Parts: sequence; C-alpha cells; structure tokens
Amino acid sequence: MSKRTIERLRKALTPFVGCDIDVDANVGRKRIVPYEGVLENTYPNLFVVRVGDDSEEEERRLSFSYVDLFTGNVVISLHKDGHTYSLTPNIN
Repeated sequence: MSKRTIERLRKALTPFVGCDIDVDANVGRKRIVPYEGVLENTYPNLFVVRVGDDSEEEERRLSFSYVDLFTGNVVISLHKDGHTYSLTPNIN
C-alpha cells in the first residue's frame, strides 16, 4: 500500500467530516463490532469517529487507520444529505 493510496482514501473521506458514519470493525475471531457516530476529522494516517449512546453520558472518540479500511478490517458507510455512501478502496 503506497502513501498515494492512503492520501486518496483521506481525500475521499474529508468531504464527509461532520456527517454520520457507520463503522463495522473486525476485532478478531470473526467478531465484528458495529459503531455509529460522526466522522470528526481526518488526519494523514487515520480518521477519528465520535461515538456515543443515548445511555452514555460521555462521548468517546475512536480512531481507525486507512490501512484497516484498505484491507477490509474496517468497513464504513457514510450518510450525507439523505444518501448513503460506501467507501471501497480501489486496489489497482
């Protein structure tokens, strides 16, 4: 995976900062943990999602790397203006 690929993934996510996001994170042994939150920011090597339940009083921030997104360990769906977008990296 090249730096160019990581930069393309970051540029694809940047317009969605502040939008709702669904994250399915593979935590091993075929366990997928779903998160719902807001895409808070994108950085050169990772992106940050702010999550919190109605039952929780404090919000948490989770960071995910673009490498995990590229390898499929993290799958995201973005929600903006009533539309749902899935980001699937182009391996070419």
